[in-house]
Amino acid sequence: SNYSDDEHVEIVNRIQDSIQAGQLYQLNFGRKWKGELSEDPWLTMLRLAKKNPSPFASWMIIPDQGLAICSSSPELLVSMKNGVVRTRPIKGTRPRGSDPIQETKLRQELLDSNKEMAEHRMLVDLERNDIALISKVGTVEHSAFQVEAYAQVQHLVSEVKGKISKQKDVWDVLCALFPGGSITGCPKTVTIAAIDEIEKEPRSFWTGSMGYIDPRNTSAGWNILIRTLEAHESKSGWNATIQAGGG
Repeated sequence: SNYSDDEHVEIVNRIQDSIQAGQLYQLNFGRKWKGELSEDPWLTMLRLAKKNPSPFASWMIIPDQGLAICSSSPELLVSMKNGVVRTRPIKGTRPRGSDPIQETKLRQELLDSNKEMAEHRMLVDLERNDIALISKVGTVEHSAFQVEAYAQVQHLVSEVKGKISKQKDVWDVLCALFPGGSITGCPKTVTIAAIDEIEKEPRSFWTGSMGYIDPRNTSAGWNILIRTLEAHESKSGWNATIQAGGG
């Protein structure tokens, strides 16, 4: 790991001091682990697809660079279709229950949590502001809110959408929404600067995005690369990096 547990605690304390000082509302601090991979990353991808299927999972391999990206992401950064732009921010997490009664109890606990709901509303507000930058006036709306259950966890998930302005294109949309607010914090520009200072090295692919743009009809879809493994091939095998963050 690039940080010890004690260093991790010290950084969290620094962030909380900044929150109390009114410098920011929340910051997503990321920690990195590196090591040898015990299998080919494609086998990792197949295993994750079976054990932790995710709606925005993605895979990329560049053989001549010895690079593979294996992502089990549940989060959409942005999609664009028929002039409508949408994002699906995720904030708020509980484990899955061992039976329907415990599942319902954990879900209700998530919905009743002042901390989780405040955090989620903060992110929705941030994404509304981002989408407003490239949307027609009066078209931005918080169009959905629900608890979504995945293989291992359940999340609070919203949808924010707007109708793209005639003066904007898909590249403007990506610039307005990237990087996702859930993996930076709020305000976004302040937290990005603070993350650079605290983490001291680039995140690389983690919390970036993988997706597509169709130039024929300007449709697009991009995820947020969380729950992602970055693997590099060497003469001795594959070496991997995984990262995880907390708000």
